[in-house]
Parts: sequence; structure tokens; C-alpha cells
Amino acid sequence: MSTPRPWTATPCPRAAARLRAAWTLAVLLLLVAPFAGFVLPASVLAHHTNIKMPFAKGAPWRILQGYNGSSHQNNSSTWQYYYSLDLVRADGNTAGQRVLSPVDGTIRWIDESYGGMSINLGDGYAFAYFHTNLDPGLAAGQTIRQGQYLGTVAPPGAAGNGGTPHIHVTLWTTNDGGNWDRHAVPFTGDHRIDGYDFPDKGGSNQYLNTQVVSTNAEVGSAGTGTAPGVPTLVSPATGTTYGTAPRTVALDWNGVSGATEYQVVINDGNVTSPWTSATAWTTSRLKRMTTKAPKTTAAIPARWIAPLQVGGLSRRSVRR
Repeated sequence: MSTPRPWTATPCPRAAARLRAAWTLAVLLLLVAPFAGFVLPASVLAHHTNIKMPFAKGAPWRILQGYNGSSHQNNSSTWQYYYSLDLVRADGNTAGQRVLSPVDGTIRWIDESYGGMSINLGDGYAFAYFHTNLDPGLAAGQTIRQGQYLGTVAPPGAAGNGGTPHIHVTLWTTNDGGNWDRHAVPFTGDHRIDGYDFPDKGGSNQYLNTQVVSTNAEVGSAGTGTAPGVPTLVSPATGTTYGTAPRTVALDWNGVSGATEYQVVINDGNVTSPWTSATAWTTSRLKRMTTKAPKTTAAIPARWIAPLQVGGLSRRSVRR
């Protein structure tokens, strides 16, 4: 059984930021390496007509709760879950199963407490899922590929699953990647899921216990090759303060062995650099800010995070 979904009042940091005078930017530097096991930043053709199940092909799964179920309702403009499906393995061995991206797209936002995200398909649709242990290398603004490893199904009582391990999936039409604008639609017609056509047939808990199998296949698996080191920020120096606003900021970092390209993501993807082999990039015009010492993580892809702060407020907007 699904539990109430988050992000109904303040779906993402960008929207919340509009409500306060001072807010925090976060800079995320991604990198890729030229060997097996890393997902390269090749452009993807994100489209709602190619949606797969969020797990690997093989064992059958079944629908634990379907459309118009007890917790699958449209209760507000952002609480849009009427056409959701809760999926479990038919043999009951659901917890710990690997979760794969069902689509090509861009992560619009991540919710850690409910173990899910909204994936912007770039063509007026967004796919959302919940109740998983997210891979620590994921962050808003990243481009992901169908079949990419995203984490594992959470165990009983974790990630808001109400005590039963499962994956909750839903599809929205949207004009902002599933942030504020969400309209639940069924998996039917040209946006069926993995070949399964599930139109609204009326009644409650539609398609309960229907068995499904996936055609999804894992790509870019972690654990092969050697991860590049973590790049470090060269400039602006820690504590640098800019007295004029708006202004551009030149970012410079140390190159690392094994990395072929880098990308800077600011404020959950609201500002994104192109992938570049250079070790410097200049932002568009930003608000006045001060820099903090970057925090680092060795997760794949390696990254550094440097919060850029305005007016003294501080809030984490990406995962450690």
C-alpha cells in the first residue's frame, strides 16, 4: 500500500526559493571517464512513447495497487496519483531488487525521504517513482538513460513504503518536468508501459494482481573500471564575496586523471553548463553570493559541491 507522497506543497527547491529573499545555490561538478561502466553524456531522445518497467527483465511482477486505489487519488493540483501503479515481485522477493531507469530524461527533483524522483522526459511528460534506496551518485539536473541503475527497492518500513516493499510509478503531463504542473494520465495508447496498455476501465483498484514482465535491461553498470578522482575547486576561493549583482562568475577546477568531460550544475539544474573537456566555465548572470569551501564525495560520477550563499541563509539542495 502506498503512503502519501511528498512535494505537494513545495515540490522543489527552485519554487521554494521564490518565496524568500535569501536563498542558496549549489554547484555540482560531474565528470565521465572513457571506459566501461560509466554512462557517457551522450544526448538522449527522451520521449513518452518509450517507457519500460523500472526493473530488469526476467521474473514476473504484479500490481499490488492500481488506478483509483486507496492512496492513488488526485487530491490537489500537485497530489496527482490517481493513475499510479504499485509494483511487487510475484514471488514476494521485492526488497533489494535493482531499480532501473524506465526512460531517458533529466532528473527534475529528488525526494530522499520517500526514495524517489521526477524524471523530465522533455516532451511534455514526466515519470515519477518512489520507495527505493537511491544510488548516492544521483542528483537533480543529471541526464539519465533508460536501463541506468538508480538504486534498490527499499526494505519493509523504509522510504515511506508503509511496511511493504514496492515501487510506486506514475506518469504526468506537465510543462515543468513534474514540479508544480502535474496532471496524472493512465499508461495507455502511445504512452503505455513496456507494451502494456492500461486504460481507465472504471472502478476502484484497477488492474489489481495483474502480472507484468519487463523488457528493461541494465546499462552502464557501476563497479567496472576505475573511478576518476574528485576534482577540486580552484576559484573562486573560499570566502570570496562579490559586491555587485547580478554578475557572472568564472569557475575553475583541477582536472583529474581518467576524466574526459565535466559538467557544472547549479541550483538543481536551473543553470547547467555544457559538457566540456575544459576545466573552467563562466556562469550566466547570477545574484550576489559568497562561496563556501566545497564538499566532496567519491561516488560515481565523482563530484564536488560548493554552496553559493546569499544573505546568510543556508540549505542543502543536493545529496551528499
